[in-house]
Amino acid sequence: MPKTTTITGQKLIRDHKRTPDGMVFYTDLDEIRAERSLRPYLHLLEKAWDSLGIKKNGGVLCVEGLPTLYLITRKQRVTPEKAKELHRNFWNQGLAQILVIADPINVRIFSGMKKPFRDNHEDTSGLVEAIKLADYSLNMQSFYR
Repeated sequence: MPKTTTITGQKLIRDHKRTPDGMVFYTDLDEIRAERSLRPYLHLLEKAWDSLGIKKNGGVLCVEGLPTLYLITRKQRVTPEKAKELHRNFWNQGLAQILVIADPINVRIFSGMKKPFRDNHEDTSGLVEAIKLADYSLNMQSFYR
């Protein structure tokens, strides 16, 4: 019987930490506070850490010292309403360009350049892609490039 690998939030975070040169993935706010190049963004990153729930299980990808991607992982499925709320909070901050929300089944990738969802459930403004967690995990390194 072939061995299967379960993709957990912790595995996804470990995979994000394997970054190409010029990129760093931070999973601890103290690491961010210690990084001199991130001091201009520290207040916003601390706010995101709490308001988006990054501190629970996630991180921030910085490209050449610029916060670019927020990763939020959840152990439970993320409802469309919760995804809209997270995207709205992310967009209001205006710092990073990409929000990735991963739950046990799906990964939703949002753009910081588009306004968040409206109240209409059919409106998908800002949602760039929704893919299966396994596909995201397998293709993460190509996403970095």
